[in-house]
Amino acid sequence: MANTDVDFDVDFPPRAPFPTAADYTRLVLPTSRWINLPQNVGQETGATQEAGFDALIYIKDAGAISPDNLASVVGDLFKGATYTSSVYREGQGGQVVRQALAVNEGAHNIMMEMNELIQLGRTAYSDPMVLGDWLRAMFEERFRLDLLQDDNGRAATLRRVLDWGEKWVEVRYRFLHHFLRDDPRHWERMEEEYYQTSGNSANNIIHQSSVEEDCLIAGSTWFDTDSRAMYKHVYGFTVRHGVRLRSLRYWTKIPTTMRNVFRWAVMYINRVIGWREGRLRIQVRNLIASRPKRGETGHARNDSMRRGMDALERELGPFITAYSLFINSLLTLLDDAVVRRKFVRRAWNNFMQAARRLREFIRRSRLNLGPNNNRQPRWAETFPRDEETVREFPNEPYAPEPSYFING
Repeated sequence: MANTDVDFDVDFPPRAPFPTAADYTRLVLPTSRWINLPQNVGQETGATQEAGFDALIYIKDAGAISPDNLASVVGDLFKGATYTSSVYREGQGGQVVRQALAVNEGAHNIMMEMNELIQLGRTAYSDPMVLGDWLRAMFEERFRLDLLQDDNGRAATLRRVLDWGEKWVEVRYRFLHHFLRDDPRHWERMEEEYYQTSGNSANNIIHQSSVEEDCLIAGSTWFDTDSRAMYKHVYGFTVRHGVRLRSLRYWTKIPTTMRNVFRWAVMYINRVIGWREGRLRIQVRNLIASRPKRGETGHARNDSMRRGMDALERELGPFITAYSLFINSLLTLLDDAVVRRKFVRRAWNNFMQAARRLREFIRRSRLNLGPNNNRQPRWAETFPRDEETVREFPNEPYAPEPSYFING
């Protein structure tokens, strides 16, 4: 499924193409050791044993032996070739046959190393004739292939998949915990700190903003074009911009102080979106609770809900304006970082001003107030500090060194 709004345009170092079976022409030959070596070396049960034997001699420091003495050295080594192995070749009828192979100690060590490498390789490739990148193929069935562009090899891809899988386990834990929390036989135990902490962790995965992860999740084949638009509705920019922001946090072509700005921006956006989600959830729940249940038609109840949502939209309007200004100023910094490798001073000033304006709006927003409370809660005064923790979060990013700015 094509995704036209995604472009991994940060030029990471080019990654070597993934190998396919066509890159291993010798391995897939019928007579290759990769195909014919038995799982238990020495217990040959496949190819027919031919009479006689071949020999493989390893000559150490051959360059130090004079040509006149080379034949004598080879002869002595051949006489001492007591180790045996096997080699595979094509017999007279075209079938694969096995030939005993006499080797000296040096050649024996090389052959044993080759055998061990083959056995190691078979732990990843159960079918010796299927040598494509199976992990990449499995990923491609579910996600866009360009998601792997910034993965440093298969281990990084597998770690990414397992991290997502671990989060899914926590989500399913939340269901079990919530079910038993409302069960009269188990509710008291579910109130214990251990269960509450684990349940809250799982709950955060569902309700916590993650601008840097959601741009990747939105790249799965499960998201069609309309579904991917949800990312923009939530975060205010496209999946493509989300990936660029995510990538620039580690892009080595800009200095650490510039990368840190984008790291701060990711955390700031997550806190802002988390604030919005939490405030709106409370407001909408209050609307649902206050909606007439009886005495009105379904149409009338919907009208009541619609009026409440329209009022909430008007209340949210100044936030949307402030947030949009912040995002637009951030996107300008993204472009400057990619194109210029520096920030334009005017763009930086606009970014800082927008971040401050957004922060102050959230701290004073009426959405923070409870139904019977006209005073701002204490946590709002320290935003963007986490609402539920005391972990400090800087109000603003540290400016890069003056040399990383240009006038304009």
